[in-house]
Amino acid sequence: MRSLRNVILLVMAAVLLKNLLVWVAGQFGATLQEYVTRDLRNSVYRHLAHLPLGYFTQMKAGQILSRVINDTFETRLILTQIVTQSLQSASLVVVYIAILFSISWKLSLIAMIILPLLGFSLQPMLKRLRRGNLRRGNVHGGSLMKLADTAGGVCAIRHARQRVVTVVMDSMTFEQPAFVGDLITACARLTWVGRSSMETEVSIEAEDVLRGERRHVSTGYFVYVALD
Repeated sequence: MRSLRNVILLVMAAVLLKNLLVWVAGQFGATLQEYVTRDLRNSVYRHLAHLPLGYFTQMKAGQILSRVINDTFETRLILTQIVTQSLQSASLVVVYIAILFSISWKLSLIAMIILPLLGFSLQPMLKRLRRGNLRRGNVHGGSLMKLADTAGGVCAIRHARQRVVTVVMDSMTFEQPAFVGDLITACARLTWVGRSSMETEVSIEAEDVLRGERRHVSTGYFVYVALD
């Protein structure tokens, strides 16, 4: 019975301490936001005071007020969020380390030495995994067909100088896959022109911008008709 009472008291003390720390963090965050807002706006005002008159003739008053009020407000939120999250993370790390040392200081010391070494040794493998993750997943063929149809339609409109509609997709062959994260380029050219209809050839290429590798993905032929 006594042990159960001690557990209840310990839980109540932990909850009270947590709520107290949350209140202190809220007060600290509010004060920090006010100070950051004051310093940012004072800096902006001083900067505006030294700008030439030509700047105020080119910029509208609403744009200047938006930068002074809204931009400083957004910057204040970002800075205070970064500071509060950093303090919270640091506090959690300190508490966890204290708990670990209270359990076994020898194992904690060994873990603090081994974990950084393990992290450095795994960095090459993690980099390869991140590069491979960027290439994970193929682009759906329907998305490439839509892109090719759009490029071919633009080419037909430039030739006819009128609105066009797609009549037939003669063929579209896929030679290699395009991966998510690749830079897709569609190049269209006219291959046949009639009185009101025309055929375009669309070539699609994919580029891995990190490696600088380009490859031909697909070729399609589309027929369009100009509208009167």
